[in-house]
Amino acid sequence: MITGGLYEIDTHIPSWSEIEANNSALQLGGKYRPHDCTARNRVAIIVPYRDREMHMKLFLQNIHPFLQRQQLDYAIFLVELAPDKMFNRAMLMNIGFVEAIKLYDFQCFIFHDVDLLPEDDRNLYTCPPMPRHMSAAIDKHKYRLLYTQIFGGVTAMTKEQFLKTNGYSNHYFGWGGEDDDMFRRILYSKMTVTRYPMTIARYKMLDHVKDKENPKRFRLLKESKERWQRDGLNSLKYQRLKLEFRKLYTWVFVDFSEKDVLIPENVTTPAQFVPNGDSNLMNDDQAVTKEAVYVGNNIKNAETTPVWTRQPYVENSATSILSTSMTKSQNEVTTVNNKLPAQPSYNHLR
Repeated sequence: MITGGLYEIDTHIPSWSEIEANNSALQLGGKYRPHDCTARNRVAIIVPYRDREMHMKLFLQNIHPFLQRQQLDYAIFLVELAPDKMFNRAMLMNIGFVEAIKLYDFQCFIFHDVDLLPEDDRNLYTCPPMPRHMSAAIDKHKYRLLYTQIFGGVTAMTKEQFLKTNGYSNHYFGWGGEDDDMFRRILYSKMTVTRYPMTIARYKMLDHVKDKENPKRFRLLKESKERWQRDGLNSLKYQRLKLEFRKLYTWVFVDFSEKDVLIPENVTTPAQFVPNGDSNLMNDDQAVTKEAVYVGNNIKNAETTPVWTRQPYVENSATSILSTSMTKSQNEVTTVNNKLPAQPSYNHLR
C-alpha cells in the first residue's frame, strides 16, 4: 500500500514460483517495458551477487513492483562470481555494465546491493545530469548519512557518466573502498554527486554477515588519482561462464582471479574502453565455457535469447509523464561537497 510515497515492504520470503506468478508481465531476462506508453528512461539494474538466495528473493519480490510503478523500461542483471574466489563487488558491477550494453540501448545504470530495499516511491530510479547516490538514508544507520563522501549501496549513473569515470576500479578484492574510490573518480572526471532529500532516499537493509575486509583499501584509495585512468573498464578481463535469461532476471555467471586483474605499477594506460564487442572477455582457451558472441547489439545464436535483446529501440506513441509529475520540492537533489576526505573511515560501516 502506497501512502504519501512511503510503502510497506513485503518481508514474507516467497518461493521462486510465487515471485514469478506475481510478475507475469515480465519478459525473459527480468525485462519490463510499459505497454501503453513510452518510458522516459531505459534502465539496467546491476546487482553484484554471491550466495544470498533469501536476500535475492526479497529483493526481486519488492523491486519489480517498485520499478513498474515508475513506468520504467528496465531489466535486472544478476552478476554472480564463481565460488572459491575473493569477492570483488566493483569488478562485478563493471562486468554487469559491459554485458548490459551489449544487449539493449540502456541509458541509465543503477548499481544495487541485493540487501537494500527502497522504501519510498518518490525515489525515482532514473539518472540525473550528475551521478546520484540513491541510498543516503538507511534504517540500520537510523536514516542518517554516514559521511558526505559516501557513494555506495545504491547508485545511479548514465552510460556517459560511467564511461567518463572509466567505471569502477578492479583492484578492490574483499570488502570496502571501491565506493569511496568511485566518489573520487567522479570528482576527477569534473562531475559531482547528487542525492535526494533524506526523507525520500530511504532504504531497508536486510541482515547479513559482513564480508572479509580488504586490508589494501586505504593504500588503494591513496593511489586512486594516479591509477583511475588505467584501472577500470579499459583494463577489465573476465571469463563469462554462463549467460541465462531467466524469468526474473538476466544471470551473468563469471570468473576472474586477482593475479589476472592487478595492474603492474609501471604499465602504460590502456586504450579507452569502447562499448562494443567482447574485447573484455578472455580468449577461448582461457574460458571454461564458450558462450554466445556479441557484436554491438547483434547476437549470434540469437534464437536462444529473448526478443528485446535483438530489436532496435522503438518508441510507443504515448509518453510516460510520471517523471515530470513530481513537485519541485520532491525533485530537488542535494549537491555533495566536492572536497575529498583526508582519510576515509570504515569503522561505522556494516
